[in-house]
Amino acid sequence: MEIDDPMVEEQYKLLDILDNKASGLLMFNAIFLASIAVWLGYVPLNYLHLSLDITFLAMAISCVFLLQVIFLRWKEPEDTAEHLEWVRKTRSSTYRLAWRISFVATTLLIVVSAVHTFGTAMKASGNCRSACQYFFSEEVFGNLDYRGGR
Repeated sequence: MEIDDPMVEEQYKLLDILDNKASGLLMFNAIFLASIAVWLGYVPLNYLHLSLDITFLAMAISCVFLLQVIFLRWKEPEDTAEHLEWVRKTRSSTYRLAWRISFVATTLLIVVSAVHTFGTAMKASGNCRSACQYFFSEEVFGNLDYRGGR
């Protein structure tokens, strides 16, 4: 379909850029969700598991918002630049919210991984005493190597 109005054409280009960014973030979130799903199978029910559950839910919520951004819509001859600008601004706000949620979830996963790695290092080096042993026990902040009888 040929677009006569350069302003309408510009809005479609901007919407296309936004759709591509949302698709990329959705792909990142999908990989993230898959990796957390695997981890959850190895972590006993404790605060580490809870942290991963919260991260998983945040990423899933981000995906819901991203699916709203990349909503398929065909070009209509009656589209105006003003209407398309409104669509772009609305989708941009939704994308920013999804991006922020993904950022927070990724940051949470990094913090949880860093704490777990610290605990692993403390236990492996023999420097983990009573409080450390309790915090990094399977009842509190568990262990990613837990097999749970599998």
